[in-house]
Amino acid sequence: MGAHRARSIEVERCDPATSRVIDSGITLQSGEVLASVDRFAITANNATYANLGDTAGYWQFFPACAHSWGIVPAWGYITVTASEHPGVSIGDRFYGFVPMASHVVIAPSRIRPTGLVDAAGHRATLPAVYNFYANVATSVDDDDLLWPVLAPVFMLSFLINEELAETVDPTMRVLITSASAKAAIGTAYLLHARGVRTIGATSTTNHAFCARLSCYDHVVPYGDIAGIDRRPTVLVDIAGNPAHRTAIEQTLGPALQRTIAAGLTHAAPNSGVNLDDLFSAPAHIVKLSRRWGRDEFDQRTTAALISFVAAAAAWLEIITVTDPDRIRTALHEAAVGTAAPHQATLATLSVD
Repeated sequence: MGAHRARSIEVERCDPATSRVIDSGITLQSGEVLASVDRFAITANNATYANLGDTAGYWQFFPACAHSWGIVPAWGYITVTASEHPGVSIGDRFYGFVPMASHVVIAPSRIRPTGLVDAAGHRATLPAVYNFYANVATSVDDDDLLWPVLAPVFMLSFLINEELAETVDPTMRVLITSASAKAAIGTAYLLHARGVRTIGATSTTNHAFCARLSCYDHVVPYGDIAGIDRRPTVLVDIAGNPAHRTAIEQTLGPALQRTIAAGLTHAAPNSGVNLDDLFSAPAHIVKLSRRWGRDEFDQRTTAALISFVAAAAAWLEIITVTDPDRIRTALHEAAVGTAAPHQATLATLSVD
């Protein structure tokens, strides 16, 4: 079992916009497999993971070389290149939570036709949904480049929509911050399909893009929030920016019926966020899976995702990058919120 060359991108935990490339060697232990990360998605979702790195334990998934640095998790495809596990073969392909790196080590457990679970000790206390790797041969369309970009963020959209459908009068409008984020657009897409009136709040730069989307009934720049009329409203806060939320609360007053804090795309890292105040996707996945059964849950989410992917093809352009500096630039743009809303990045980091 010789050492395998690997490369990763690490960010400063206190400033995820700052990154570096690290080369290392990996030696497999008995029961482990090594997989190449074929491609991973970079979106605003990664900014939330980084901003919650300490609070929610996202830095624990893929430990970095030094404590002050971290590897931002992403979603992507992997191919097994070396195996010390009898149940996993070289060439097997999976989709799941991956590091922004050339390779990932997994300790396979609970192997079944649909996929496997990483039972590595450092991941044992982390949410189970992030430890499952779907078998590409049976579960995932790996030919569709939109899938790894939209599937993880749309799951949040699906869960928020189900929560609102269950608990909120459908005649009440919904105001969504960070309206250009893929998770926000997915949420608005599902709400619009149910006939719920939606308002998107976004930056002046992204206003025109959001206004062109059919899922928002109205789009307002953050600077014009004070002009929103007072009527019963639910806030879905994906930005996590305290100033924006305060402006919304002051403008709507008692007309603001409920706030769902669902993201931190515009928040500062390690800003002391209370996890109890955040919408928990893993907890809602568990709740709905128990209510419907896992098979029905998968069927419902997949059907909704297929519909959204088809709609997103009209406005979303996928940029594929392999150069480490371009990958770092895409990560920086995601961290500071300057990425073009009509684009998403699929990255491949090689050791060559």
